[in-house]
Amino acid sequence: MTRTLIFPLYPKHHGGGNIRLALRAGRVETDRRRMTYSGFHLAFNLPLLLVLFFFSGKGFWPGEMVIVMLAILGIVVAFTSPWDNWAVARGIWDFPPERIRFRIGKLPVEEYAFFVIQSLEVMMLSWGFLHWFQPPAGAPMPRWIGEPQVLRHLGIGGSRP
Repeated sequence: MTRTLIFPLYPKHHGGGNIRLALRAGRVETDRRRMTYSGFHLAFNLPLLLVLFFFSGKGFWPGEMVIVMLAILGIVVAFTSPWDNWAVARGIWDFPPERIRFRIGKLPVEEYAFFVIQSLEVMMLSWGFLHWFQPPAGAPMPRWIGEPQVLRHLGIGGSRP
């Protein structure tokens, strides 16, 4: 027996359609005729990123925060790209060519964008929680990795007071 569920993706006047799921004996098949990876980012990830930007409550961040965020993004891409490229090269998963713009290595450029967008969403959500849920007055503040004392302890910099 097959049951078909239809979920609106975005309005037809935006060129969108529906996501159609066919449930067959525990298997889910999707009708993905119109959705591209870029379209997915535009429909779901970028609006969430914009909401989280405003939720974070800080507007634009100080220079030190931007440097830390860029470092984290570099680490995320550097750590995630090799195994994701490896998995695509071995056929564990792949991305339909008609749904992507172009590839860098074995991955579509949208996959690299996903690494960055998802990481920014987590950072902004965390920053928002820190902004909106302040610790009680007089509570000790946790130290973060960029503080000179922490860097000195790790042996990677910071001058003595």
